Amino acid sequence: SPLGPILANIFLTYHEKNWLNNCDITIKPSLYRRYVDDCFLVFKNISHVADFTTYLNQQHANMKFTNEIESDYKISFLGTLVHRNSSKMTTMVYRKPTFTGLYMNFYTCLPNCYKIGLIKTLLHRAYSICSNYQLIHTEILNIKNYLLLNSFNRQLIDNTVKHFLNRMCTSKINNQAT
Repeated sequence: SPLGPILANIFLTYHEKNWLNNCDITIKPSLYRRYVDDCFLVFKNISHVADFTTYLNQQHANMKFTNEIESDYKISFLGTLVHRNSSKMTTMVYRKPTFTGLYMNFYTCLPNCYKIGLIKTLLHRAYSICSNYQLIHTEILNIKNYLLLNSFNRQLIDNTVKHFLNRMCTSKINNQAT
């Protein structure tokens, strides 16, 4: 049913609120965020992960929760690589190890607006996910390299990047002014 995902989200939203409220404070996560069926949690102690997973799996017979623990202070979540430093977290674009760099080839028989749209989409993703300007710069260089490998014209890429960054900077300045 088209309503299936909506009803599942309503169901889980209702129950997770109760489960978190009733959870033993000693194993309760410091941070709990969910998008559809992926959760991002932060715990005070790594030993709480297994206990909290066990607790959740006891809450409903038809639901099974699993966990993945960070490795080398990093973990991926929804296309984002989260890197934990001593006092903060940084985020950057994550690509799976199987990523080949293949996007649409520039010489594909599609309107130019689709090709420019691809560049803008990748730039918007980088701007939204990367937590500082150095990481955004690095990601833009990656995007340029991948697009060049897909036969995109360097001038088109550079012009689109320039236009995108000018728009983002102007928007940021206008938001700060108001």
